[in-house]
Amino acid sequence: MVLTTYTTPQRVANLMQFSSNFSGTVLEAVQDEIVKVEARIDNVLHESWRIVQVENEYHNIVPAHLHDFTFGPGWKISLNRSNLVTSLTNIEDLDTGLGDKIEIWDGNSYVDYLTARTQGRNNDYWVDAKEGVLYVRNVFFGNRGRRARITYRTNSGSRTLINDSGDLSASATSVTVDGTTNFPLNGVVKIEDEYVSYTGKTSTTLTGLGRGEYNTTGAIHVDNVAITFVPGDIEQVAALMAGVALVRSDDRSVSFPESASDNVSLTDKSRDWENKIERILNDRKPVIVYSR
Repeated sequence: MVLTTYTTPQRVANLMQFSSNFSGTVLEAVQDEIVKVEARIDNVLHESWRIVQVENEYHNIVPAHLHDFTFGPGWKISLNRSNLVTSLTNIEDLDTGLGDKIEIWDGNSYVDYLTARTQGRNNDYWVDAKEGVLYVRNVFFGNRGRRARITYRTNSGSRTLINDSGDLSASATSVTVDGTTNFPLNGVVKIEDEYVSYTGKTSTTLTGLGRGEYNTTGAIHVDNVAITFVPGDIEQVAALMAGVALVRSDDRSVSFPESASDNVSLTDKSRDWENKIERILNDRKPVIVYSR
């Protein structure tokens, strides 16, 4: 199953006023379309509210860059955290099972430090996840450039994990998490396929939970599952963009009610959605100032 971040297939079905949710191969197609929409939103806005994997980011390691850290000599590599998305700040815990790699040239080939070396401040490498910095030691030198090749996952910081060994029940009204630093005082978060509103927070708790928002279903969520805050306008534009894509890919002539006394074709409706999409994205686009 493909887990989406910015919206859900249920929200898209509700937008299109379908009488039932998507299922089977149609559900899979909608999920794939939402993932594409998420990437387009990130690229347009240069901002992201999801985990993004940066693949094969190359860095030079030269003797002149040697630093004498408190734990010994080593090399500092500042990870770019994506050239397109400027809001990505936190490096996810490196996990070889999810494709992460720290590959360092040893004179003959790249060696993956995640599997062949030891992590730790006094060992071969260490990652400062908050600052997006990788420190490496015991590096072979030669004439080759691009000595470091790194694949890692990063996020905007508006994300935390459930921290409750008893799991989160389908009716719970508060949840203990790893931290809430980058979350607003109240809002709506996404936990797997459920949207959950909350009215307050402490440093490690979201309180006043409203379960099954946006016509999703309250469900049990186990410990260490991710909780992500996605702004309401981003959730809306993702659903609208997915809806437009579905209309364009479907050659059926379908009408559905705009109100109790009015029917509007999906084609006409999609034009209205496109106008809303343009307004939301324009409001969100960063202002870039060039100095001379």
